[in-house]
Amino acid sequence: MAKNIKGWLLIGLVGLVLLTFYKLLPILSPFLVSILLAYMGDPLVDILERYKISRTWGVVLVFILLSLILLVLLLVLIPMIGRQLVSLYELTPQLIDWVQNTAVPWMQTKLGINASASSLSNIKQMFSENLGKTTDIAQLLLSQVTASSLAFLGWLANMLLIPVVTFYLLRDWDILVAKMRRLLPRQKEGTIVRLIGECHEVLGAFMRGQLLVMLALGVVYAIGLMALGLELGLIIGILAGLASLVPYMGFAVGISAALIAGLFQFGLDPYPLLGIIAVFTAGQMLVHLDVKGDNLQWYADAQKQQSLPLSTPLVDSTTYYVTQQMANRCESDVLGILVTEELGVSNVRLEELKLYPNPVRNVLQVSCGVRINKVVLYDLSGRQLAVQMLGQSASGREMQLDFSGYEAATYFLKIITDQGMETVQVVKK
Repeated sequence: MAKNIKGWLLIGLVGLVLLTFYKLLPILSPFLVSILLAYMGDPLVDILERYKISRTWGVVLVFILLSLILLVLLLVLIPMIGRQLVSLYELTPQLIDWVQNTAVPWMQTKLGINASASSLSNIKQMFSENLGKTTDIAQLLLSQVTASSLAFLGWLANMLLIPVVTFYLLRDWDILVAKMRRLLPRQKEGTIVRLIGECHEVLGAFMRGQLLVMLALGVVYAIGLMALGLELGLIIGILAGLASLVPYMGFAVGISAALIAGLFQFGLDPYPLLGIIAVFTAGQMLVHLDVKGDNLQWYADAQKQQSLPLSTPLVDSTTYYVTQQMANRCESDVLGILVTEELGVSNVRLEELKLYPNPVRNVLQVSCGVRINKVVLYDLSGRQLAVQMLGQSASGREMQLDFSGYEAATYFLKIITDQGMETVQVVKK
């Protein structure tokens, strides 16, 4: 009964926190944006600190870089997008005419499809009536923003607040993280820090990798389509790049929209259409480009403090880090790789496998749901340290390993049974 009451209280507390957060979202939104920007900008400031640049000046340089990028967007890219959006709006009635007079009759005669486009007439009339109101996207947006003086003041306050909060968060990011760590309960600090570190590695790698992929594809698609003379090439390229957040969706959305726009603009001329296909094929080749070669160096940590030889046994659900030495003697960025073992004859997840205590000081207890034939202990370099045969219990399902003679470090333990084998990580305190 007490457990049920505690569970309901916990659910109620979580619901109250979420409701409060939802109600305060308009107030918290600039702070959330600032936290996200500070999180994304912190690695750049850390890189500048390695070159003996102070934290404050590093933040200033990052802000100058971001300001230049924003200035280029405002002066070059956004006006181009605005003009293409106006062109798209103006071309929509013509596109509807093309569908009604060309595409639908072709489908009826060639494919035998009984299609009707009569409902498109109302849409065409709506676009035709509003064409004069959309000649200037910037003026339209500005009129919407300034329609209410209170809304305009709120928007202006957020625009001024976000950079100020981001600056101070970015400057004191490491201090804030250290102080938050001191608030953690001592007995759970190690586990919480490890979990947050793993989340940071995965999230950071995804954001850096996926955002770079989206940016690269958007640039390739937009430049390629505009080079072919496609009037809506910039919009379609950006849309395809954003849709690349989901694998293959950017390719599917982009090539479909580009081919429709190409058919409408160029007709059945095969060369522009083949060019569109070539642009998106090149983009997919860029995404799936494999860098193969030698001079790979593996590490146990992202800071490259502990190198690993190629003989190191891999452990399931463990992240390893690799860099590559280039021909010009430059070293690539660190790439994190999460190992996931596939079930097979030799490597399986053993039934009821338990290791305790882990971390271990003296004696490690190993128990399994099947008979243990042998266990092998390795260090991080892959060097074999000990081999122990057969289980010590009558059933052969339990075993003890003496760790008292080993240094405090991380080790790999391979448990071999008739069912298969599994490698696990053991920490010696």
